[in-house]
Amino acid sequence: MTLTRAVSLTTMTGVLASDRDPTGSLPVLSDQTGGTMAVPKRRSSKTRGRKRRTHKKASRPSFSACPSCGEPKLPHRVCPHCGKYNGREIIPEEKEKE
Repeated sequence: MTLTRAVSLTTMTGVLASDRDPTGSLPVLSDQTGGTMAVPKRRSSKTRGRKRRTHKKASRPSFSACPSCGEPKLPHRVCPHCGKYNGREIIPEEKEKE
């Protein structure tokens, strides 16, 4: 009876006797380099995976006030309103056409 059960388990899982480690207990997957890869013992639940990914999110961009015009701008970048950076005029102001 144990022989038929072992055969049915190998046919159900698709793991052949040649795919097992030398002790014959665990299935082994081989990668392209010839080594073995880690295989999870159990399937991780949706909740556990989502808990692990709670810190993987985009943060809001920080704004700072432009020292010359006071408008909000991204730090370490030219002000889009007045065109100045670090007290110097990088983008010349355009004169309005009448």
